[in-house]
Amino acid sequence: MDTILEVAARHGVPVLTPAEPERRAGIVALAPAEPAVLAAMLANVGISATTRGATIRVAPHVGTEPETLAMLDQAITSVGQETFISG
Repeated sequence: MDTILEVAARHGVPVLTPAEPERRAGIVALAPAEPAVLAAMLANVGISATTRGATIRVAPHVGTEPETLAMLDQAITSVGQETFISG
C-alpha cells in the first residue's frame, strides 16, 4: 500500500486514504483530475480498480507483485499522453 501512496505522490495524484498506517484499511482512494481516463488506463494494463464518482479505489493484496505496481506507475504516467487514431 505504501508503494501506491508513493506512486500517487510522485505523479501529483491526490490520495484520500489516510497516510498513517493505523488509520487506513486495505483500499487506496485516488482522486485524479481525470478519473475516467485513469480508470481506462488501469484497465488497459490489466489492473482492476473501482471508479466511484471522482475517485478510483485500488485494493492491493499481499500477493500483489512489484510488476503490478510498476504497471500502476506506468498507467498514471500515461495519463495525458494518449494517442487517438481516427478512421
